[in-house]
Amino acid sequence: PATMEIKITKTTVDFSGVGFMDSSGIAVVMRAQKRMRALGGGAALRRVPPQAKRVFDAAGIFRIIPLEEGEKSDEGKTE
Repeated sequence: PATMEIKITKTTVDFSGVGFMDSSGIAVVMRAQKRMRALGGGAALRRVPPQAKRVFDAAGIFRIIPLEEGEKSDEGKTE
């Protein structure tokens, strides 16, 4: 029987539904990045709301895990 191997090289975390984030959220994102690097890949962030963006900025996360290309934070978004 033939076998197929699938290699996942990127995890993208979408923050569009996040209303509040603190250091526990940073820990989750960093674990995802660590696991993806162990598999030879990486992580990216998208649709980061203003409060979470401030937390990521303060922690320097965007130097380690980028926003997806073409993505901006959801700064102007209201729900």
